[in-house]
Order: sequence, then C-alpha cells, then structure tokens
Amino acid sequence: MFTGATHECVHQWIHTDVARAPDGPYGRTIAHGYMVLSWGIPMFGELLQVSGVGRALNYGVDRVRYPAPVPVGSRVRLHASVTGVTEVARGGVRMTRAFTFELEGSEKPACVAESLTHFYP
Repeated sequence: MFTGATHECVHQWIHTDVARAPDGPYGRTIAHGYMVLSWGIPMFGELLQVSGVGRALNYGVDRVRYPAPVPVGSRVRLHASVTGVTEVARGGVRMTRAFTFELEGSEKPACVAESLTHFYP
C-alpha cells in the first residue's frame, strides 16, 4: 500500500493557493486537468445532439494528455469529432470521439483525449 500521500498531494497548491501560485512555474493558479477533461461532454453537447437514445453511459476515456496548463481565467474551446461508432452488447453502440481542448493564446492544446460513450435505445 502506498503511504506517501499527504494533504499536499490531494490538494495541490498550484490549483488552490492563490497566494503561493505566483511563485510557482506558471505564475498563477491553473485549472486541474481532470476539471478540464470534465468539460468535454457538456461542450460536445453544444456541437452535436444525439437523439433516439434511452440511456447513455460514459464508458471511459483513452489517450488523455495535458500538453499545456490552463491558467485560471483562460478561454478554452473544444474541437471534437466522432471517430467511430461500433455495436456493443445489449443493442447499444459505442461512440468514440476525439476531443482537443484549444487554449487561447497557446500553440499547444490544453488537453487531448478520446471519449467513449455507450448509447442504448
């Protein structure tokens, strides 16, 4: 069992301590990577509406990377594409989507990921 976890690891100061963050590597607090990733599904809903679905199941994410930090107050937009739709058990389909979270003023994206969702009638 890993016993090295501390409060510092759980609540990383770069995300939460506005007094300490200016002395850190990014000069201010940055958004947590998982928070950025969580924006994907609701933002995708603004790009494409999926209809005729009885229930949807977020199956997971693949290939998640965070090439650039997101300073608090930054503007982020989602570029997304459906890269595959395949049949799954119980009469459903799996939709695979490529997400790229573009960060205004940055040459690198904030996050790239592949989202997997199962849809059932």
